[in-house]
Amino acid sequence: MKMHQLGKRIIAAALCCSVMLAGTACKKTSKTDKKGRVVKESDTFFDSEVSELKLPVDETKEIEFLNIDTVDYQGDRVQVSYSVLYKAPSGSAPGGIPEGYYFAGNAVFDLKGELISYGKNAENQDVSAMTTDAEGNIVQFVRIFGADKGKECKIVFRNRAGETVKEVVPETPWNPNERIINKIRVLPDGKIILQEADSSSSPAYVFDENGKYLFVLSSMELGLMSDICMKNGKYYAMTMPSDITSGSYQCLISEIDMT
Repeated sequence: MKMHQLGKRIIAAALCCSVMLAGTACKKTSKTDKKGRVVKESDTFFDSEVSELKLPVDETKEIEFLNIDTVDYQGDRVQVSYSVLYKAPSGSAPGGIPEGYYFAGNAVFDLKGELISYGKNAENQDVSAMTTDAEGNIVQFVRIFGADKGKECKIVFRNRAGETVKEVVPETPWNPNERIINKIRVLPDGKIILQEADSSSSPAYVFDENGKYLFVLSSMELGLMSDICMKNGKYYAMTMPSDITSGSYQCLISEIDMT
């Protein structure tokens, strides 16, 4: 297995973060004002807009459990992957879910919260991670329960109309039933990255655009903490120490070797 060290080329010793606040109304304090400006609860530091997303549910049934799996922003759209379990009617067989009393699927909204489209996942399938590619396609990592060996998962590319552009079956170097992938990235050159969790200790597995396994991004010292971006043909990502038990650590911007 080819191992790529994330920390082999460090670009910055420390990451200096700045927060850009829209509509800021702060005034400069004078040199003689040693107390500075007091931040009040009523101050408006940025303009924000809240829009309610009303997920499509069967209003004729009582909801027993509703779970939001993933939320993905795609420019002027928001895609939500969710599941709903409805309360079974009295007299139902114990231990089972009656037909029509469970829904797992995706809903797409505009930025005002208006529903554009929604659909149900295929039988025995679950979308555990979503992203978009350079063409604006929605990319989903789908787990398939009860599938034949080697076909337990797939990566589905859909255009903005919801039409399937292509499907890729990744050659995973692990048993798909033993790991839950909840992070997927598609790089500008088509490479696909799958990660088990958003933590610095989780390795990131790299595949080509056809699903062929290439290598794993892993390090004993540093781990990925952000999406990977491309600049002048080179890849960069925010990294941090895998072991943060010391209580203090630095975030770094590292160049990632993707060869």
